Amino acid sequence: MKEFIAAAVQIAVKPNDVNYNLEKIGFWLKTAVKEHGAELVVFPESITTGFAPGIPSEEFYDLLNYIPGPETDQIGALAREL
Repeated sequence: MKEFIAAAVQIAVKPNDVNYNLEKIGFWLKTAVKEHGAELVVFPESITTGFAPGIPSEEFYDLLNYIPGPETDQIGALAREL
């Protein structure tokens, strides 16, 4: 069995701020790969939307991401680049 480094990333996000959260995802993805040699990097669910209890459901539904979609395409492109 080949050994490899995996990174689990838990970061503070801004509720309802997808662009800010995508920037942080990119930063920590690069850090995990370049500084720690990670070959697998995982983030928690709702990382792009910054979902938090108490957000009105109508606001949350406006932020939902589709897979595939622009957000996953952006993260995937960076992952392929690294």
